Amino acid sequence: MKKIIICIVLFLSLNIRVNASNNEVINLDYFNDELIASRKELDSIKGNNETLTYNVFNNGEIIYSFIFNGNYYKDSYNSIDLKINEVNISNDILEKFNDKKLIKFKTNYEGYYPEGTILKIRNNNNFNINKKLYLTNFKNNNLQNTKEVYIENDFINIDINNGSTYILSYNKIVSSNTLILFYIILSILIIEVLIIMFITIRNNKKQIAKKQTSSIKYTKKINIK
Repeated sequence: MKKIIICIVLFLSLNIRVNASNNEVINLDYFNDELIASRKELDSIKGNNETLTYNVFNNGEIIYSFIFNGNYYKDSYNSIDLKINEVNISNDILEKFNDKKLIKFKTNYEGYYPEGTILKIRNNNNFNINKKLYLTNFKNNNLQNTKEVYIENDFINIDINNGSTYILSYNKIVSSNTLILFYIILSILIIEVLIIMFITIRNNKKQIAKKQTSSIKYTKKINIK
């Protein structure tokens, strides 16, 4: 009888979907529930000092959560697909990381999330809390950007901007676009330094020439006397 009661309570706790208000928490089961943040739920916190949290469970354990912040939520969304899946990444990309401890995932949602959205993923890979951890974003197997994330209370906290394919790793990978930008900036700086050196040398030569001219004039005056 006790087992039946526990099962009923667990079932109810994993299927709570109510009108969101006052920092509402909605619990969903990964395999049995529709993993959708509805427009009605999202609009209920719009412009308010409130959060809306969707905890996604599997086997009675939270595997990840989406947290939406009403303070930053401005535009209306029809709905947001909350499902994330493990994903296969090409070996060419994986070799860049040189790291066996990876979390690879893809969001079903492909658009931009409301500003201030946080994704919390359970740290099942046991990443070291004292080591820097990086989130790398890929699109069509092309590296987009990399940023540092942090671990808190067994969850990896990600300030997520848009739906995409992601890899969590200890290694920071620099995109080709970032490298190109770096070399462009470096080239500009080198050119500026060369220009400054050229102007400085030219001005020094002018000053030396003036001193020499003044010295010659002064010598001539002495000779005339």
